[in-house]
Amino acid sequence: MIGREFTGDARGTRAGAHVLSLAAASAHRDALSELSAGVLPWVSESVPVEDGPVEMIMPSTDEVLFVRFVAEQWLRGAPGGALTLGSDEADAAILALTEGWSETLVHALASRPLTLTELGRTVGDLSRPALECRLTAMRDAGLVEARPTDAEGALYAATDWLRAGIAPLIAAARFEHHIDPMSLPRIESLDVEAAFLLTLPLVELPTELSGLCRLVVELPRVEVILPAGAMARVEGGRVISCTPRLADEADAFATGPPTAWMDAVINPPASRVIPEGDEALVRALFEGLHDVLFGIPVA
Repeated sequence: MIGREFTGDARGTRAGAHVLSLAAASAHRDALSELSAGVLPWVSESVPVEDGPVEMIMPSTDEVLFVRFVAEQWLRGAPGGALTLGSDEADAAILALTEGWSETLVHALASRPLTLTELGRTVGDLSRPALECRLTAMRDAGLVEARPTDAEGALYAATDWLRAGIAPLIAAARFEHHIDPMSLPRIESLDVEAAFLLTLPLVELPTELSGLCRLVVELPRVEVILPAGAMARVEGGRVISCTPRLADEADAFATGPPTAWMDAVINPPASRVIPEGDEALVRALFEGLHDVLFGIPVA
C-alpha cells in the first residue's frame, strides 16, 4: 500500500513501464523493426531465461509506433529543453520515469510534496541509498523539483512534466493490455488513483463549469469488479481538489473499464465511458485530459 490514500498491490513492474521502455529506449530500436513481421521476441517473467523467449503476436505495428510517438511528444516538453528520442538524455528520462513509476515514487508524490524521509516511509521497499539514487535520477531528468523548507531537508514535488508523463504510460499500458493482459502487469487501483491525482490539476475547463465529478475505472478481478478513481471538484473551470476516496454523491459521474478510459483520454470523441449527471462537465474533463496529455506538451 502506498500511504493511506492509495490502494492496491505496490510490488513489481507497473503497468506501462515495460512496453514504454521497449518502445522508447534507443537500446530497443531494432526490436521495433521486427514488428513489421508481426512477431516480437518477448521474455516472460514466468518463463526461465534459459528456456528462451516467448513469441507473442502483436496487435499492430501502428500501436507500438503510437507509444513511441507519444514518448517523443512528451520528451519535447522537457524542462531543460526538448529531448530527442534515442539520445542519452532521453533514455535517462524514460528510465527515470519508468523506474519511478514501477517503484511507486511517482505514486507517492501524486498527492503532495514529500521530504526524503517521508518518501522512505511511504515507498517502504527501497533502501535509503536506492531511494536517493532514484530520486536523484528523477530530479536530474526534471521529473521532480526540490523546494526549500523551514524544517530539515527539502520537499520533493512532482513537476508538470512528470504529470504529463502519464501520457506515454497510458499509451504503453493500453498496448500491454492488447498484447496479453493476463501475464503482463495489470493496472492496479493505485495506478489509476495516482494518474488522476497527477493529471487533473493540469486541466483547464470553460470557466462556466463547476461541480463535483466522480471518475471511476472498473478494474476486473476474479468474480468481482473493483472500482478505482477520483473525486474531482471543479470551480470556475479549475480543478481545485482531487481525492482517490470515492463518494456516492456527485454532480457528474463517469464509469468504464480500463481500456475504455484509456481510449477516452486518447480520443475523446470515440469515448466508450458512460457519463451521467452533468454530461457537459464529464466530456469537458475528457477533452481537458486529452489536451494536457496527448496535445501540446507541457513545458
